[in-house]
Amino acid sequence: MIRIWTVIVAIAVVFPLYGQDASTIDAPPLGVSNGARTLDLASLPLGVGVIREAGLYFRNVVLQKEFNNALEKTAGLINNEIGTAPVGYLVRVNVYVDEFGTPVVPGGNIITTIGVGTEPIDSLAEYIRKPQIEAGIRPTGLRNDSSYIWIQKSPEGLKGWGIPREFRAGLEKQASQEARRRQQLGTWAQVFGEEHNRVVQRASFWQETYESRKEAIRGAEVRHRLAALNAEMAAAEMKVNGILAEYAKAEARLARSSKYQQTLGTIASAVSIINGAVKIGGLMSDSGMPVQSTPSSIDGESEIEMKISITREQIQSETQLMDSLSIEIRGPYSELIRVDQAIQDIYGQEQIPIPERQTPPQRLLP
Repeated sequence: MIRIWTVIVAIAVVFPLYGQDASTIDAPPLGVSNGARTLDLASLPLGVGVIREAGLYFRNVVLQKEFNNALEKTAGLINNEIGTAPVGYLVRVNVYVDEFGTPVVPGGNIITTIGVGTEPIDSLAEYIRKPQIEAGIRPTGLRNDSSYIWIQKSPEGLKGWGIPREFRAGLEKQASQEARRRQQLGTWAQVFGEEHNRVVQRASFWQETYESRKEAIRGAEVRHRLAALNAEMAAAEMKVNGILAEYAKAEARLARSSKYQQTLGTIASAVSIINGAVKIGGLMSDSGMPVQSTPSSIDGESEIEMKISITREQIQSETQLMDSLSIEIRGPYSELIRVDQAIQDIYGQEQIPIPERQTPPQRLLP
């Protein structure tokens, strides 16, 4: 029996052979000693180093060679993506096993490059959020023995930590939940309430981004600058949302007034028709001869006309207010976009990946 292990956050774990029951392999004591090592991707060939150190053994020689070649080819991409930033890169090893323990690779792609991130969940969540076209259909009726490798740079070169298959389901579940949460948070504006009030929420996005990445930000000066920009973002956002709320209320009042005016117009037309019919009928006797008496018409026609006039003035007032608010919001909104870009620039200069987010529209109001 071969005993192989690797370390993730000071926890030693065992990688069994494909087709071998993990319960039959003894795990070493917890800790970073006992000869436990990370995957030395600086050694050549890379695939051989990963297989030897992480216990990713393949009984099929062709499959093993394919893994070696795939990891060799992605090393340059991974190295460039990480750059000099204190981040890592997540890779998935795609392997399924049949009832006899024979490994199967969907579509012949044994490695999927997930992407760069501050931690594995960060990388996988962003990967899930983006539309992906993966070659090969995941087979059914086979056991999923796929696993992940978390790769980082060290002075000696690339180093990798194997994430065991037992943790794969938990990692993917957490990443899916995080992806859904980020999708909502990354939306530039949300719509709430009966008045369909739009609310910009970029300040909370940047604050959370800062909290989750501040350990990767090198230098207190940069952290202070980002914290100050986050405060500016919150202040500008508050002004913008205040104007948006006022606009939504005016828009709702305008809709109610317009509907009321339409109703009054319908009533006025009906009253006018009835009164006209009454007047015509009053001018004729039963014998068809004209008479001098005029019956009373339906009351309220003049009152309806007065209400229509008042409502028309209210509509004009709300329209003018909305036009004014559309002009007033331009200054605070321009400031909001300026700060948003300034924050993005700093993360870009620091080479720190940030979650995908919706691009701000040029205008929030007509």
